[in-house]
Amino acid sequence: MLAVRLTRRRKRRAFHPSAPPAADVQARRAQRLWEKLQSVVGFFELDPNRTLDVVLDAFLPHLLTHHRFFLALLACSPWAAPAPMASPSSSSSAAAAADVNAPGQDLAGERGRAVVAQILGFKFRFYQGQEVLREGKTTPSELYLLAGLLIREGVVRLRELWPHLSPAEAEVDRLEARWRSAVNDKARSSRGNAMLAAAAALDDDDGDDVGKPPRAGGSSSSGGGGGGGGAAEPPAGLPAAALALPEQKLPLVHALLVVGAHGQAAHLLGRLPHLVQADRAIADLVLRQLEHVLRPLFAAHPSTPSPPAGANRPGPGVPKPAPKLTLIAPEPIASRSTRFVGFCPEWAAGLDPVGSLDALFPAEGKPIADTSALGLLRLLGAQLSRRKDILVRLVRLGRAAVAEVRRCRSPTHSLPPSRAYYPSSLFAPPMG
Repeated sequence: MLAVRLTRRRKRRAFHPSAPPAADVQARRAQRLWEKLQSVVGFFELDPNRTLDVVLDAFLPHLLTHHRFFLALLACSPWAAPAPMASPSSSSSAAAAADVNAPGQDLAGERGRAVVAQILGFKFRFYQGQEVLREGKTTPSELYLLAGLLIREGVVRLRELWPHLSPAEAEVDRLEARWRSAVNDKARSSRGNAMLAAAAALDDDDGDDVGKPPRAGGSSSSGGGGGGGGAAEPPAGLPAAALALPEQKLPLVHALLVVGAHGQAAHLLGRLPHLVQADRAIADLVLRQLEHVLRPLFAAHPSTPSPPAGANRPGPGVPKPAPKLTLIAPEPIASRSTRFVGFCPEWAAGLDPVGSLDALFPAEGKPIADTSALGLLRLLGAQLSRRKDILVRLVRLGRAAVAEVRRCRSPTHSLPPSRAYYPSSLFAPPMG
């Protein structure tokens, strides 16, 4: 009965991707539904935690089209985000609030409900079970995005959900070491391949299987009897070997960037900065943040003349591509018939765009913010090359800054020191 109340009217009120309902309309609908849910819960004496579990289960399949409605529904419930707390009065309370131990943006002001984090954590733990892993089931992407939305809205605290995810914290600390080892091995392998290419060709019998796994059904070069392809079956009567737990913490970082939970994402990337270099999907989302922050500055210093009005408008008789919602971010390239629209256009809320070169740099004595242009560039490093359009515009901005310095007879008095050394401070920021 509760699930029927939650889902029976959602399909009827699907909206156009480019024109979602207004927030006040969503709030009124959510309030009416919550009143009906209260009567159902009271009549059948349902357990509150089970009720929340059903609400989250109904949220998942409708996340693409109705995530705003379900967030408004939770805002009407007892599981709504608590009111913002005052700043901690003691160092001990501040240390307790800023968990998920590491450098990065402070989480002391994070809000959330512990019961929501526990129920959401149980859903993640379900996909860590050995029986589920043997069946080939994986954690759905909608669950990560749901967690990201609830963290962004202050319904769940990151520090309370993080321990429920796999792998264990000790394994997360070894991720960077394994990534650096893999990069070094690849670099050594590439040097070895170059030397082999310059040398004489190897004999066919000696070189065919170099670097290749053993063939299915054949014997390995180290002996030990022929083995078939795939994982070996355990002997009868012995339990099967335990499968490795799924990687759930990296996809959560990705989901936080997709939905715009910038504070929590910056905290985790400050702790694990190698994720931007190791995962291209995360690098693309950080580049999306950088482009949004620098968009006013790029508009004030256009690199090419703006096209005339209507230049990019399709000709007569050419149909416009239809908008289609997608969970993928950044959005895929549009086709002739389809223009993809991100399901969460409010992801950019909380980012501070800059409109001048002076606004790029922090005030004297203040640290560089993690979500500022310089902070994002510090994270990106060489991954900035994935967006050559941004790189070219940054170089042109540097050229404009150098030209302005040359026009000033006394640049140390006319410009801030960081502005006078714009190219070096922008393209070679200190690695923290």
